[in-house]
Amino acid sequence: MKKIIFTFVLILLSTHSYAGKKISVGISEWPPLMFTEKKPFRGISVDVMKEISNRLDLQIEIEHFPWSRIISMLQEGTLDYVITIFKNKEREKYILYSTTPYYTLTTVFYVKKGKKNLIQKYEDLYKIEVGVAADTEYFAPFNKDSRINKTNVVREIQLLRMLSKKRVDAVVGTYPQIKYSIIVNGYGDEFEQAVYRPDNDAHLYIGCSRKSQFASKMGQISETIMQMKKEGKIQKIINEYFKMESGHVNTSQ
Repeated sequence: MKKIIFTFVLILLSTHSYAGKKISVGISEWPPLMFTEKKPFRGISVDVMKEISNRLDLQIEIEHFPWSRIISMLQEGTLDYVITIFKNKEREKYILYSTTPYYTLTTVFYVKKGKKNLIQKYEDLYKIEVGVAADTEYFAPFNKDSRINKTNVVREIQLLRMLSKKRVDAVVGTYPQIKYSIIVNGYGDEFEQAVYRPDNDAHLYIGCSRKSQFASKMGQISETIMQMKKEGKIQKIINEYFKMESGHVNTSQ
């Protein structure tokens, strides 16, 4: 009888500890995944997290911080969750990850419409001039391959302008960011993806501080991500962002 009472008290205390408390969720500017210019915050990742919280009846508070601060807060346990993070061994020491990613990024090359066969394999890059963003890591061996004629610029929009004016033969970027940039800057009907794509997919996860009192929710969050992917809900959210800017729903890579 004492055991039953003790267990019941623990349950009550646990329930009380969650009552009225919101899960703090950190984001940093990264269109189209996260837009932080004004509240309410929006973006693909933000909408995915909002959908998860609605399905699980979780109270969340999304806050904007510089990326470096988000990482330190997760280490300290002063931030509960981050909604867009890559997995690595070092971070696993202080972050619990969703068991499945909710989105995948990849490197792509864009060329002028009708020129997609210009780059069919990696070796074709040696024959052309490629626009790249300075100090950006794309994939090996491309990053340090001095045999490729590269034109460096500071901002991605400069790459698009150069490709439009045929000052470079192709530009490289990370999908979906580069596709979104192409659409919002009015180049959607002018460029297309090259045939060649490097095999360097990078998966995005939801992460939780191991010190968070809400760490136990990660199992439910992971299951919800899998269900949303199965339903096509996440793809629908992605499509909506591209549709808003271009009127085109197709976001296939």
